[in-house]
Amino acid sequence: LPPGHYQFQVQPYLEHQQFTGNIKTLKFFIATPIWKRWWFILGTVLCIITFIVWYFKQLIAKKEKEQQKILEKISLEKELSALNLTALRSQMNPHFIFNALNSIQDLILKKDTDVSYDYIVLFAELIRNTLNYSSQDFIPIEKELEFLNVYLKLEKLRFGEAFSYSLTYDNQTALEVPSLLVQPFIENALLHGLLHKSGKKELCVEFVFSDALQCIITDNGIGRVKAQKIDKRQGSVHQSFALSAIAKRLDIFKQQYDTTIGYVIEDLYEDVEATGTKVTLTMPFKKRF
Repeated sequence: LPPGHYQFQVQPYLEHQQFTGNIKTLKFFIATPIWKRWWFILGTVLCIITFIVWYFKQLIAKKEKEQQKILEKISLEKELSALNLTALRSQMNPHFIFNALNSIQDLILKKDTDVSYDYIVLFAELIRNTLNYSSQDFIPIEKELEFLNVYLKLEKLRFGEAFSYSLTYDNQTALEVPSLLVQPFIENALLHGLLHKSGKKELCVEFVFSDALQCIITDNGIGRVKAQKIDKRQGSVHQSFALSAIAKRLDIFKQQYDTTIGYVIEDLYEDVEATGTKVTLTMPFKKRF
C-alpha cells in the first residue's frame, strides 16, 4: 500500500445462524519510507554535491602540486646548469692555465721536445674534456678517473718529482658520477696543502662504493691552519669560491635525490704537528646497468 492513513473493518457473519456481529474497525498508518522523505533526499543531494566539490578540489590540488614539482625541478635544473658553468670557470681558472703553459714552456726552452709535446697533448685533452663535461650532469666514473689522471699528470709537471699521487676505484660496478665535482677538492689540496710543503708531497684519491659513493682525498700537506695564514697574507679567495660553488651543487643534488650528500674536511695530526688534510666527499651516483 502507498503511504497514508487506512481503516481495516471486520464484521463477523454466520450464514446458518443468520447472525451478524458488530463491525470492528482497525485504524493504521503507513509511513513514507526514509529514502523518499524530503530531508533524506535533500541531505543525499547535499552529500553528493559536497563529495563532488571535495573530489575536484583534491584533483586540482594534486595537479597544482605536480605542477609545482615540475617548476621546482626546472628551477633546480637551471640552477644546476648555472653551477656547472661556475664549476667550469673554477676548473679553467687563469692560474692553472698559466702554470700549465709555463711548465710546458720550460720544457720547450730546455729543448725537451718529446716531453713538451706529450704535455701539450695532455693539456689539450684536459681543456677539451672540461668543455665537454661541463654540459653534462653525470659522466661514467671511468671518464672521471681519466679526467682526474690527466689533470694530476699536468700538475705533476709543475710540482716535479717530489710530487706523487695515487688514483683508485675499488669496485667494478659501472657508475655515473657528477661531472667536474671532485677536481676542485684536489686542486685545493694541491694549492693550499702541498704547494707550500717542502720535501715529499703525496696525494691519495680513492673512490669507495658500497651503499654510498665516497671520494676520499688525503694529502700530507701543511694543514689548513698554516694554509689559511698563507692565504690571508696573499689575499687568496680561490678556495672559498670553489667550495661555495660545490656546496650549492651538492645541496641541489640532495634535493633531487633525497639522500645523504656532502663533504667533511678533517685535519690530520701526529702529536700536535699537522700532517695533512683528509676530505671525505659523499656524492650522488647512477648505476649504468
